[in-house]
Amino acid sequence: MTDIMIRLNSTDEIIKFNKIITKYNCYFDLEVGHNYVDAKSLLGIYSLSLNQPMLLHIQAEGELAEEIVEKLSCFICEKSAVH
Repeated sequence: MTDIMIRLNSTDEIIKFNKIITKYNCYFDLEVGHNYVDAKSLLGIYSLSLNQPMLLHIQAEGELAEEIVEKLSCFICEKSAVH
């Protein structure tokens, strides 16, 4: 599993983020405080507070995880440890 801190500041960014991750056949979860949502769910993302960074849990490893992180680089505000 790979964890990264991301920030989604607008509706356009949410849609762009969602289009990127829905291309992958793995699980993505967003965590903000005590709230967890499926990151592929637009409704779930909109239910979160967008005024703070979110922890994205990517259920992928190796080259696939690296590719995903690269595609999401425009949303990353701080990298955390790769698990």
